[in-house]
Amino acid sequence: MEEARRVLDQARQRLGPVEAGIREQVLDGDDYAEAIVGHAHDQAPYPVIVMGRRGLGAWREKLMGSVSHRVIDLAHCPVTVVV
Repeated sequence: MEEARRVLDQARQRLGPVEAGIREQVLDGDDYAEAIVGHAHDQAPYPVIVMGRRGLGAWREKLMGSVSHRVIDLAHCPVTVVV
């Protein structure tokens, strides 16, 4: 959580003020992609998902799947993946 907080703080500094605000949420569960998309669905009126990816490598990603790819497939709103 400490590393996540550091990265989020750095991103907020670079973004500057965001008129619509930024909401952070810790999601718990087995299917992270569905949890992320479900949370975005509950936001109104204009949700946007901005997420990072770990970059596991091509063979590992094919074997285990990718949360970011699944989010892109499921999302009803814009998704930005930061590499």
